[in-house]
Amino acid sequence: MSLGLVNTVHPLEIARPRLNLLAHAGDVWRKLKTSSSYQVGTALALLMTVALIFVLFWILLSDGDALLHESEEAVAAELTGLAAIHKFAGYATLVQSIQARIRDDNSEFFYALRGIDGRLEAANIPGWPAEQVTQLGEGFVFFEFDHSFLPNRQGSRFIFSSEFDVIAKTHRFGSGAQLLVGRDIDDLMVAQFVASTLGWIVMGILLSIFILGYGVAYYVSTRFARIAATTDRIIATGNMSERLLVDGTWDDLSKLTSLLNRMLRELELRVDGIQSVSENIAHDLRTPLMRLRSRIEHGVEAGVRDELVGELDSVLDVFQSLLRISSIEAGKTAIPQEDVDLASLLEDAVELYEPIAEEKEQRLTSDMESVSTTGDRNLLFQVMVNLIDNATKFTPNGGAVHCSLAKEGDNAVLAVADSGPGIPPANHQKVFERFKRLDSSRGVPGNGLGLAFVAAVIHRHGGHIDVGRSSITGGAQFAISLPSAPPNS
Repeated sequence: MSLGLVNTVHPLEIARPRLNLLAHAGDVWRKLKTSSSYQVGTALALLMTVALIFVLFWILLSDGDALLHESEEAVAAELTGLAAIHKFAGYATLVQSIQARIRDDNSEFFYALRGIDGRLEAANIPGWPAEQVTQLGEGFVFFEFDHSFLPNRQGSRFIFSSEFDVIAKTHRFGSGAQLLVGRDIDDLMVAQFVASTLGWIVMGILLSIFILGYGVAYYVSTRFARIAATTDRIIATGNMSERLLVDGTWDDLSKLTSLLNRMLRELELRVDGIQSVSENIAHDLRTPLMRLRSRIEHGVEAGVRDELVGELDSVLDVFQSLLRISSIEAGKTAIPQEDVDLASLLEDAVELYEPIAEEKEQRLTSDMESVSTTGDRNLLFQVMVNLIDNATKFTPNGGAVHCSLAKEGDNAVLAVADSGPGIPPANHQKVFERFKRLDSSRGVPGNGLGLAFVAAVIHRHGGHIDVGRSSITGGAQFAISLPSAPPNS
């Protein structure tokens, strides 16, 4: 019996695509919440929602019996009045009153008085509505009859109806006679239909505006977010050759994107021109200096030769640093996306400078957590070396240099602090300029390019560097924040 190897997949690997999708959705939602376009669109959508509620209320009102209540109350009042006439004036007076009302062609009511023998004694309807009567409740009924029976009667004929739509109620007297009073509601039914139809149309329009407004807000905010993300990436990487995505030419955002791409193209040409000039100058000067160095090594006596060679090496180092900084800023130096153990690098850098600190009787201490980032190991090590070298130079004998590394949220924070004189707040950003040297550092060896190199490397790694005063050592503190690498699963 043979045993084969079984490929097993970790559950985290199966769930990782879903987790990444959820994280992306959460990131999109956070950006949308801070977008002014999305906020305005959401406010308009809420207003449309309120309008939809009112329109829906009107539709429900028009579809219900609210518009019929007034007619029912009028019929009931007319019926009560005629019943009172019968009670106090007698049956004959009731007949006369109904006949007088029937002769009025402008009356909105219909009447029918049926005697105890079943005959209609006074009526302006074809007959007693015994068939095709719809019961409405509370004693009310609904029936129809043709306009031809009352050719002189105005009313619903103006709305192209061929029949009177009547809501009516009956009353039975003690003698057995019955009285019916009705009212034409054809106009109300048409008004109810028109109101309901218009309500649904308006509701459809408002709902379309709601969807369109929300869609436009989402479209505009996502477009702006994409433009901002691309612009931020261009700034972070220094890759001036990257362009914004243009979806078309039909909207203002596409035109704005095209203009931004033109601006990027012009900036790229100008920056490339400046960098080309700088690199050409550095190359052209480095070549004769190298020849001069060679001639000094072979044609000058030993005592003077060592001093001159040292000076030339310093000048060559300046040119080499300039070329390296330009290459990093221009994106010509590729940054590998490999995991870098920052704690291990810092430990090596501290160990490298311990002899120098001992010579100056300085206390070089460190406090670090295990945290990683992605990038170029050698460049990040050089950053640490430059900062520690800078700190030991400006810390007096017997002073202290403290290095710390910790994880704060999604970032790895590296801080190098010293007990030197510190840096005035007005010069916090100026120290990262090329060849920038403060008055207090004129007597300290250096070329003014170390911090410029540090800033260029950190910028390419998507981080940032801040300058302040340390609460531990009392001197200057350089704090670097880099995106931390996710832990290996």
